[in-house]
Order: sequence, then structure tokens, then C-alpha cells
Amino acid sequence: MTSNPNKAPTLITGSDTDSFCEIYVGHWKMLCLFAFRITGNMDMAKDIVQEVFIDLLTKKEGTYVFNISAYLYHNGSLKF
Repeated sequence: MTSNPNKAPTLITGSDTDSFCEIYVGHWKMLCLFAFRITGNMDMAKDIVQEVFIDLLTKKEGTYVFNISAYLYHNGSLKF
């Protein structure tokens, strides 16, 4: 997903398993590398990324997102 000022936000919910899996597969590796560069510890990096995805998955009301990459990186950086 890319940012587009004319595009409506996408609703991300934990119950939409197909979308969640697509987001997870498409972003997990890069998020882990991002977290590793900050922490210097791959196990800690994986734990942080896992927490980001658990937070996204457990949001019952859903989250409106314009740019999923920015959302994930921002939420991951808040865990540090």
C-alpha cells in the first residue's frame, strides 16, 4: 500500500485474516531488520515486531490506515 492523498483509508481488522497475512508476509522481514538496526539484538527485534503485529491483530474495532508501512514502522518505533 502506498500513500495517495485521494485514496480513502483502508480499514485493518484482526478478523480479516487474508489481509493480515498479506501485511505480515509483506512487512515482517523489513520490520525485523529495522528493529535489529536499532536494538543490535535479533531476538529482541523479533519480539518487538511480534508485539506490533499482535497489537494490530487484537484491535477489535479495526484501524483506518492510509499507509500500512508507515503505520507499522511508527508503531514498532514506539516499542523502543
